[in-house]
Amino acid sequence: MRVIRTSRVAEALGREVHDSERGMIESFNDLPAAMVAEARQIRSTRGRYDTCDYLNFFVATHRQGDAETFCEDVVENGQDAAAWGIADLLCGGYELRREGITWTVAEYRAAFQGLTGERWFRTRSIIDRDGGIRLAENGPGALLRDTRYWTQLEKSHGPVPLRYIVIDPKYEVAEHVSDEHLDVEIRRWMASAAAWWANKYLTAEGSRSTLEGIITAYPEAVEPSADGLIASRALVREAKSGDPRWPSQVGYIGPDEWYRP
Repeated sequence: MRVIRTSRVAEALGREVHDSERGMIESFNDLPAAMVAEARQIRSTRGRYDTCDYLNFFVATHRQGDAETFCEDVVENGQDAAAWGIADLLCGGYELRREGITWTVAEYRAAFQGLTGERWFRTRSIIDRDGGIRLAENGPGALLRDTRYWTQLEKSHGPVPLRYIVIDPKYEVAEHVSDEHLDVEIRRWMASAAAWWANKYLTAEGSRSTLEGIITAYPEAVEPSADGLIASRALVREAKSGDPRWPSQVGYIGPDEWYRP
């Protein structure tokens, strides 16, 4: 990250600036209204580049790109500086390719070993869906509340990748999952992932769908784990159920018994 010259900031402000002022504001959330107003003035007269230099000079805690995002959200679009970059995050498993049904529940659980966050949560959409099969989002995982923009996020252990997503209350809510119910929830997520990769097959075949059909419909060969097979068999039962929620709520239609060994 390049060092911002004091003279450059002074030129943008049209007043004297001392190097001792560098980093005098702990975080973007601590930026006072007067300085936000100064940033807006620079944005209107000199552009975003000089505005970001101003922000990077005075704010101590930031990463590459934070000033640009803060400039867009707060300086340009009027978001509240005190609340900016603070959000609840869900850390959950996700597929790098199409490997979700190849994992075991034990591997999925082990990925969270030693990681911070409240156990266990899943996200649920609160907006109407279009009726089709959707790409599976993060699987169930750990909830990190009020996470600050500078937080160093931890990495997963083992073969299951983890991803952190922001929970936007306009679109979704976080729901608690008991430890006893987590295995079922993981397999439900596996089923929703499998449905996405086999969506053309499932859409065409509907109630005629079979386990073998789902597996062979994948764009590349996969070898489901025992847990992946449970999820895929439950997916077939959902396709045959005639439930009106099919296929928009795929993976979350059948009873828990379908998702247990």
